[in-house]
Amino acid sequence: QDIPDFRYQELNRISDQLYAAFDRISGLLAREHRFLRNASHELRTPIAVIRANMELLEKIGYSGMIERPLERIQRANKGMQQLTETLLWISRENEVVPKVEAVNPEPLVQEIIEDLSYLLSDKPVELQLNFTEALQEVELPVTPLRIVLNNLIRNAFQHTQEGLVRFTLTPDSLEIENQDNGLSHGDSEDSFGLGLMLVEQICERMDWVLEIKRRADGVTAKLTIP
Repeated sequence: QDIPDFRYQELNRISDQLYAAFDRISGLLAREHRFLRNASHELRTPIAVIRANMELLEKIGYSGMIERPLERIQRANKGMQQLTETLLWISRENEVVPKVEAVNPEPLVQEIIEDLSYLLSDKPVELQLNFTEALQEVELPVTPLRIVLNNLIRNAFQHTQEGLVRFTLTPDSLEIENQDNGLSHGDSEDSFGLGLMLVEQICERMDWVLEIKRRADGVTAKLTIP
């Protein structure tokens, strides 16, 4: 909007400076959104190429000697795919409400745990699932919910070398607590990194409550959906 005349020279100078400052901030935000959108789209192509060639290798067949390296490539590719989808979702400038679907949180959480269980392979880590109540289906925006759960569970698994990861699921919240008895627990301050930043942005947009409590031996993350 045009700047009104405040009649006083001092107020007009202040309004000009504020307008210029907000204009610069708006330009920075627009450039950040464009960068995230363009970078995410550019990453999609090599990710798709890697996935297609991995599928081709599976059809051709390969020796057991390279099986584990190829599995690691597949998992890294899947992680990159999830990250780019998250960045694209966050960088969307329109405020279209995410599609809401009937979903039962318990099988959704169990499905994501199973998908990410490879992060705990060869680790002496115990999983505790405390699903105390028989949960009913509820109407939830599945895409942002899946992104948030993927990031929180992935971080808990990645940063637990030895110990346990405990899940406590109630009708309106999920608490993920990792207790790391290994040598890496000193990194718990940084254990959520980029994943936490993305999750916080999504929760802020969706009006969900995310509480993070850090301890000497791990992190507790509690997601509450009002």
